[in-house]
Amino acid sequence: MITFSFMDNGLFHFKHICILLVSITILAFWSSYAIRKLKLETFQKVCLIGGVCSEVVKAFTYTIANESTLGGYLPKGDLPLHMCSIQIILFAFLVFSKSEKIKRAIRCFQIPTCLIGGIGAMFVATNSSLNMWPITITYFLYHILITSFALYLLIKDEPKLTIRDYLLGLAVYSGMIMVAIYLNSILYVYQPVYNEAGELINMKLSNVNFLYVVDPPTKGIPMLNEKHGWGVYIVHYLILFYTAITLVYIKPIIEYFKQKKTKSEKKGA
Repeated sequence: MITFSFMDNGLFHFKHICILLVSITILAFWSSYAIRKLKLETFQKVCLIGGVCSEVVKAFTYTIANESTLGGYLPKGDLPLHMCSIQIILFAFLVFSKSEKIKRAIRCFQIPTCLIGGIGAMFVATNSSLNMWPITITYFLYHILITSFALYLLIKDEPKLTIRDYLLGLAVYSGMIMVAIYLNSILYVYQPVYNEAGELINMKLSNVNFLYVVDPPTKGIPMLNEKHGWGVYIVHYLILFYTAITLVYIKPIIEYFKQKKTKSEKKGA
């Protein structure tokens, strides 16, 4: 049942819906402004600065919030190794690299990952992203920023995507999934659970879930759940994301097959 309270952090509950509506409005106005007014180089710098500020707020907020159990350490699961956080490193390459070839490859990768990751993160927000206002504000603003950047590249048709970019993107993303599986397995930890007297009563598994290949970002997502085990979950996960990436690249895919058909007809004539 939905409760009309800003203390309720449930997915698609009152607080989340209100934040979503505000985020969509900001996204529409900011994207429109950026497409009309900003040069690509300027937009990349804005994304880099926004990403760094968001990451600094996240690091300090989560470290302070977990001080009683971890001291001054940042929880491993909050390291900037999720797909959206990795974009900050890519923005740094876009800003400082002199190689146009590298920049083009990065932008081709960012179009689907920023678009899918940004929209997905806002609509399927984790409980922790809705639990503390400093995190909530920077979380949604950052994902608005990367989503608008992907829309900017798509609408400006810069770079012009090809079937090769699509296949390379699938390969890179598949590789990142394998790296995430190994990384999550290396970094997971058991955290102690104490009673009121300070006595150790249990050891709770605190999993690290980069790219959400361990389990869903939150409960209650159709298709993306563990009702039938991890194997079925990861298959659904891959189908969903490969389909989403394919839809982003649908224009160059169609153009490729049209060109192939035209060449075949010319040879047969």
